[in-house]
Amino acid sequence: MKTPLLILSACLTGALSTTALAAPQSSTSEFRGYNACLDAEADRFEKLMPTRTYYLNDDGANRTYYINAKALVDGAWTTVGISCDTSRNGREVLSSRTVDSRFAAIAPSADVQVAGQ
Repeated sequence: MKTPLLILSACLTGALSTTALAAPQSSTSEFRGYNACLDAEADRFEKLMPTRTYYLNDDGANRTYYINAKALVDGAWTTVGISCDTSRNGREVLSSRTVDSRFAAIAPSADVQVAGQ
């Protein structure tokens, strides 16, 4: 009886792995820009929990990030969208803003690289 469970477990693990790889992994400069964007807005909240997938407008001289997150504000969790413009290398945040809603799927998206994932 253990064999069917192992097969089912392997199938589910494979399905989850495939789902997690649907969006391309972020490059080093994109990941740097993602972190810089979150750092620019993090002080506005008691706690910030961003999603692993973000949307990126990579046209032109700068990059624009659109990140959905949950934020703790006055003891209550709320959905926020954080957007910011960074330099191409992600080291400089040119502008940032937060809205009280989620961003819809637009443009290309990428997954944040997480150790062990």
